[in-house]
Amino acid sequence: MRGAEAPAGPVFDPQRALGWRDVALDGLNCVLRCVEATLAHHGYTPQQIARCLAGELDLLGRDMAREFPGCALSWRTADGEGERNWQFVLDSVTAGTPVIIMPDRYYWPGDEFEGRFHFHDHAVLAYAWCEEEGVLTVLDTDAPPEDGFRRRLTESAQVRSACTRVAALDLTSPVDQRTGDEFGRAQIVTRTAPLASEAIALRHFFGALRENGLSGELGRGLHVLVLGDLQPLLFLFGEALTDAQDPQVLRVRQAALSAAAGAKRLGQALIAAHSQRDRQQGYQAALALADRLLNGVDSLVAAMRDAGGSVLGGPDPDNVTRALHAKLAAITETCFGEGAPA
Repeated sequence: MRGAEAPAGPVFDPQRALGWRDVALDGLNCVLRCVEATLAHHGYTPQQIARCLAGELDLLGRDMAREFPGCALSWRTADGEGERNWQFVLDSVTAGTPVIIMPDRYYWPGDEFEGRFHFHDHAVLAYAWCEEEGVLTVLDTDAPPEDGFRRRLTESAQVRSACTRVAALDLTSPVDQRTGDEFGRAQIVTRTAPLASEAIALRHFFGALRENGLSGELGRGLHVLVLGDLQPLLFLFGEALTDAQDPQVLRVRQAALSAAAGAKRLGQALIAAHSQRDRQQGYQAALALADRLLNGVDSLVAAMRDAGGSVLGGPDPDNVTRALHAKLAAITETCFGEGAPA
């Protein structure tokens, strides 16, 4: 590339993006916005993107930063040695392949945690490299909208060290061509009983968090669980039903989107609580908002049951509750395990 301007490539476009009405966290998270932009760059329509990402409504079995029905992210992890990933980033973007970077925020230039904590809870999409100026251009949901959500990073030891976790997107399967009614009916048959157990487990899970309180680590891990897994699973399920005609399936769609909105509200409250002087009080206030998510999931189960799904035969809710606590612990360790604040 010649000159300072990046070539035509993927974009963050709130007008075409799924659900992006207020902020980028409407429905999806920063990783999925990067995936969405890459798929759109490949020519996928918003509805095709929803189908490519939606998959099964499985609150525990899905990894929403890795595997999807139509694509996959191949992560390269080099914690503490991000410079090992730098050449891969340059080679990929130079060849026209965007790369998702989940930077170590300790090294990320201008980050609020720069020089303080080794956090991994944000992602950007690198898509252009200007060798002449040594500048990497990335899309970043936190960058100024008036500049197209772009950031230009001058190569430095600090930037190279920040590239601890990077991934390229592989297209793995054709887009699901079923109608919304067909897609929804298949989910209703297979996922109503598991979701009914998960609804009970979520109430137990949040009840325990309210009773025991949250530390700074777990509070941050919880916002990643809520906004990184629960919200996009519910949101993408609803979006995958956009073209449904069956009134019962449409009620399932609306219930899923309402539950996703409850997850967004809870997640944003948790993020706000991180910066409060009295974090414990902030987390308790945030957890009080979990009822909108919990009631939304209950309503989704009811809508799926009314559409013919069976609530019998799901996994033991106690086992699901234990798995949710284990998932929260794993997320907390993965994203905030080094030097997390007390």
